[in-house]
Amino acid sequence: MEYQVFGRTGLRVSPVALGTGLWAGRNTVAECLAMMDRAIDVGVNFIDTSNVYSAGASEEAIGEGLKGRRDSVVLATKVRTKVSDDHPNDGGLSRTHIMSQVERSLTRLKTDYIDIYQMHHPDKNTPIEVSLRAFDDLISQGKVRYVGTSNFTAPLLVETLWRSEVGGFDAPISDQTGYSLIRRQVETDVLPWCRRYGLAFLAYSPLARGTLTGRYHIGDPPEIGSRVERLGFHKTDWWDGTLEVVETLRGHVLEKSCSLTQFAVAWLMRQPSVTPIIGPRTMEQLDDNLGALDVEITDEDLAFVDQISPS
Repeated sequence: MEYQVFGRTGLRVSPVALGTGLWAGRNTVAECLAMMDRAIDVGVNFIDTSNVYSAGASEEAIGEGLKGRRDSVVLATKVRTKVSDDHPNDGGLSRTHIMSQVERSLTRLKTDYIDIYQMHHPDKNTPIEVSLRAFDDLISQGKVRYVGTSNFTAPLLVETLWRSEVGGFDAPISDQTGYSLIRRQVETDVLPWCRRYGLAFLAYSPLARGTLTGRYHIGDPPEIGSRVERLGFHKTDWWDGTLEVVETLRGHVLEKSCSLTQFAVAWLMRQPSVTPIIGPRTMEQLDDNLGALDVEITDEDLAFVDQISPS
């Protein structure tokens, strides 16, 4: 495993992070632990989760799986999304919500600290400096080591960095946003600013919510039980011609003796300062995703993707 430096933190992380957004909802804890073991055994040392994934069950599974090896893993989780309807402060980036939720996440994760605590979404009702001061205090207390953003627009990200400097707060060291070879808006939005200011970038949904697995075909209805069959194509990963791009890419990938999934993940790994988050639900999916570590993306591959799916 060839590790890479994560932004300006000095942390060395695996080329992919293990995402757990689909864990514990449709999986048993045993299945989750088996996938975590497999990923760690091959060298993946970066795990990403959230306090709302499967209503906290994802964090609980991770906490169980990290017993005795917590310090060997870079652990990232998130806060912001409403966790209940019990009272109006059960969501957002207020100091109250942040301080409450960090304790619950630490308990579920069975750890004393979170490596990267991320703002899951912006909160227009809370001034960003209020949130930054809360995160700064958590860093001072040793409960959090770094702060990150997620789903921030470029203007908000730059303002957050500026507010951090003016207020003397620890600034975000990473951003996490959806990014795939058919969803490339970040290349002209957030990503250039991350590179300019030395922030690492975590790419969630590298397979465009399953579109880049190759399981969907032009003219065929989605498989029964698939995410698309249950929820429909997600608007951010779907535009006129998406399946045509996938079909064209399918032919190109055949010549490389890898799966479409592996090519899509490896393509992201080739982008500077980008760490894709793989989000398997089954061991088979995990093994397919991990196969991307052995795929070489050439300059010709990059040019081919630019031709069929420009940014």
